[in-house]
Amino acid sequence: MDIGYMRVKPREGLTVQFPRTYSVLPEEGAVVPCIGPDGRYWRRRVATGDVLVVTDAEQKAEEKKIRKVEEAK
Repeated sequence: MDIGYMRVKPREGLTVQFPRTYSVLPEEGAVVPCIGPDGRYWRRRVATGDVLVVTDAEQKAEEKKIRKVEEAK
């Protein structure tokens, strides 16, 4: 992932909105800026525990789990 961006997902049971559009952050997460005005917003959400930062290892593990479920269908 590029410097200046991070992947976040909402903590279970919470609804978190994007600061400019007020659209809801999807459960699977999204890539958001971590610098500038919007970055400050997302860093505050991380600090308060409203969103969780998704690491590359966690992302790969989740994708692997999804593939197993899809293959079982």
